[in-house]
Amino acid sequence: MKYDELYKKFISEFPDDEPAINAIAAENAVDNEDGMHIAFGMVVLPFLSRLVEENQTAKIEKAFAFFEKMASGDDHLISEVLEFTVIEGIIALGKDFVSKCISYMKPHTYDSFKAISQNFTQP
Repeated sequence: MKYDELYKKFISEFPDDEPAINAIAAENAVDNEDGMHIAFGMVVLPFLSRLVEENQTAKIEKAFAFFEKMASGDDHLISEVLEFTVIEGIIALGKDFVSKCISYMKPHTYDSFKAISQNFTQP
């Protein structure tokens, strides 16, 4: 997994949802030239939120499998996108959202979640 291709790689995991993902990107004025933190924060996180809201279990599992790959690698830039954008974004969406996501987290992602969540107070 390469940092510069992270967003494109995530999109490629959801070929049937590419129009929906592109619509979220357009709505938030995000393009392929924007950085990974922006793309994941303003496109991937809202897409994940939609999947959770619609209870699309298989796609949620696929997203969290991707996050696990991000957490398992040795590229600190990729880990930072996961920790500071995805996980912090999940936490920022509140306890209900966290409780829906937590069961999908794999070991490395969950370890990152535990470390990051210690720095947050839930409303």
